[in-house]
Amino acid sequence: MRGRVNAAAHWINWGTLPLGGLVGGALATALGVRTTMWIAVVGGCSAGLWLFFSPLRGMHDNPLGQPDPVARRP
Repeated sequence: MRGRVNAAAHWINWGTLPLGGLVGGALATALGVRTTMWIAVVGGCSAGLWLFFSPLRGMHDNPLGQPDPVARRP
């Protein structure tokens, strides 16, 4: 299961790089490099705002409860 999750995370992270390059190039062509860089700065700085304003910020306990204790070998 971890392999599938790892593969999905890699696909999301590395698979979207060409799309970001195309969008960045198109924006730089249409708006100019300086404006495109400012858009990237604002987007990068605001990327974590969804987590700051989410209910996860107030979570202090695991909603699923405590994990089962691991059985020890004799």
